[in-house]
Amino acid sequence: MKSDLATLEAETTFARFDRMSEMYPDNAAVVYLGKAFTYRQLRNMSERFAGALSAMEVGKGDKVMLYLANSVQWVVAYLGIQKLGAVAVPVSPIYTSQEIEYMMNDAGAETVVCMDTNFCYVKETFGATGLKRAIVTNLVDLLPAWKRLLGFLFDILPSGKVDRDERVFSFRSMLQHSPLKSNVHIDPTKDLSYILYTGGTTGFPKGVPGTHIGWTSYVNDVTEDVAGEHLLEGQDTYIAINPLFHIMALGLFMSIGLNKGNITMLMPVPQIDAILETIERYRVRWLLGVPALYRMILENDRADRYDLGSLKYCYCGGDVLPEEVKERWRERCGLPIYQVYGSTEAGHVAYSKIGIEPSPRAIGFPLQSRECLIVDPATLQPVPRDESGELLVTSPYTLKEYYNKPEETRKAYVELDGKTWCRMGDFVSQEDSGELICVERSADIIKHKGFRVSASEVEATLQDHPTVIGACVVGIPDRRVGERIKAIVVLKEDARGVGGAELINFCRERLASYKVPGYIEFRDMLPKSKVGKLLRREVRDDEKRRMAKEKQKRFTKERRAGMDLFVAIQERRSCRAFVDEPIPDDIIGQILESAVWAPSPANAQPWEFIVVTSQEKRMEIHAEGERCRQWAIGASGWKWLEKYSLDFLSQAPVIVAVTGNPEKTGMDMFQEEGTVGYQHACAAAIQNMLLSAHALGLGSLWFTLFDKAPMRKILDIPDGKTPIALVCLGKPAGDVQPVPRKSLEKVVRYIR
Repeated sequence: MKSDLATLEAETTFARFDRMSEMYPDNAAVVYLGKAFTYRQLRNMSERFAGALSAMEVGKGDKVMLYLANSVQWVVAYLGIQKLGAVAVPVSPIYTSQEIEYMMNDAGAETVVCMDTNFCYVKETFGATGLKRAIVTNLVDLLPAWKRLLGFLFDILPSGKVDRDERVFSFRSMLQHSPLKSNVHIDPTKDLSYILYTGGTTGFPKGVPGTHIGWTSYVNDVTEDVAGEHLLEGQDTYIAINPLFHIMALGLFMSIGLNKGNITMLMPVPQIDAILETIERYRVRWLLGVPALYRMILENDRADRYDLGSLKYCYCGGDVLPEEVKERWRERCGLPIYQVYGSTEAGHVAYSKIGIEPSPRAIGFPLQSRECLIVDPATLQPVPRDESGELLVTSPYTLKEYYNKPEETRKAYVELDGKTWCRMGDFVSQEDSGELICVERSADIIKHKGFRVSASEVEATLQDHPTVIGACVVGIPDRRVGERIKAIVVLKEDARGVGGAELINFCRERLASYKVPGYIEFRDMLPKSKVGKLLRREVRDDEKRRMAKEKQKRFTKERRAGMDLFVAIQERRSCRAFVDEPIPDDIIGQILESAVWAPSPANAQPWEFIVVTSQEKRMEIHAEGERCRQWAIGASGWKWLEKYSLDFLSQAPVIVAVTGNPEKTGMDMFQEEGTVGYQHACAAAIQNMLLSAHALGLGSLWFTLFDKAPMRKILDIPDGKTPIALVCLGKPAGDVQPVPRKSLEKVVRYIR
């Protein structure tokens, strides 16, 4: 297949999928939650979905929003929309009602396909937008009945309340419709295939439209210029972990999977053990991830249990891959990690070449359909070969505009030598071999966990708060997540009682979770230029200097322990062994300012149970528990936690401390001491606390196992010991012993 204009005009990506369905009808196209869907089935469902949309008078050029997590329904809906000639508008499933309302109005979407868990947000947009209909599905709608039943019986399926309304339709009912009867004529060079949204410099997301020929050019670049003979048509296996609303993930899925007759393992959420088990079980050869994903795999305690020997081609995008991660991956798997680079505006721009070791901070070689130019950002003149400059990209197959955003378009695109170029905002250099090397990113775009976060969008949200008159958001380098999001805020002079926690919660109600600042610093003023432009780069440089000074300090054990805890809370993870040292008051203050957050179940990790038996260690932990009262739940007791834990913990820091004995904390009020009911109450209290903390993704939970014979008997605690049970993710140093598994099983057994 040659990527000339005639070929690109002749066959769209969904037409190529149809051709694969004729060549490999019984091949599995997608495996989702253990269920394989063949090419024949996927085509039939997508054509039925298109037919149902057509019966609803959705037609060519109409916008249909995909407000779904990775699922086979996402794939069916997307293919159906394309076959109908409508325009897919994929958005993140974690967007709030305020965000999707804006995008619905901007794109003109009259139809949305959503999960039942998101319907509450969609419902709020009826009346405020031109939305006419919502098609609602559940995560397991297309799975066999017995799987759905088991999920229901064990209460493990997320679900949401869906109103009965003439504007609301079920996804399953759409697939009962007859297939689309006639092919819709599509002009690949003019008709839109999609509108993808990216961060806006004015504080609002920008729609990036793309035609069918542009989409086909991405796919051809990957299948011809990148994978080539390494990709085995009809025989290969790819795992799709990244969200499909992202152009990088959708491009690889179509290129390696659906347009080559191959199997794609579609992961609804990036759960590491599930990913590793899938790679081993299905002998996956192709993998795409972000740096954070590779780091999570490497740091998974159970990674060595899985056979990853089938992996051959591993790609990383969304951010520059740290050398440390690349080397550790090579040691673990014996494979290089190749880089992917691009943007929503320019599409896929550069890939590493298979067989050529990527240079440090490399972002790949320009693809055959993309032309790259490195210029001085002030003059837009090309820089010498050995110098760095801003990267400009153009292609004959991309649209050079933002949807309904002429002012934004003028800022992002420039005319040079008769061509329209997209300003990538990234500063790069180019090796003699042609490989592009990342030097620096635009100050406005923050790369957090593989997501592109617009600093301006977060700033605009903060400035909507009635007490905020100025905000500057910057990315702070972090080896685990790429960049942490920090906001510097200026309040009105008469503002009283406004803290970082309130502003973070304010953002959380209006922004997707990955856009919410990790912590907030208050200042009297922000640096601005003579014309009043915010000097974000100056703030970022100031943060770098501050970090450099911190590194030069000689930390005491106590301060290092406190900083470990502080960073752990910022990164939503547990801290290993921090209870060995008391924490300085100034760091406690930082935690108070920034650690209040609402964890999600996705943060939850497997628990590790240990018992501390030494008296010295026990006293240390009690002392630390007393300190923790200042900023955690405090020592109000078991009964209080039983009644309020779910409501309160959702607003609490990572660490929860509970100290004391049952008489002082109200446990004796449950049942008369020594009775079977008392034992049940004790066990239930422990178990409920563990389940609550685990479900909320809390990093650690401390509690005292009081010196009472009934509980000793329940938990097999030896006489003469007064242990402290510490539940955490890491392995604290000191005199510790694992709690026997049978002890925990006994707790569960008493509850049942």
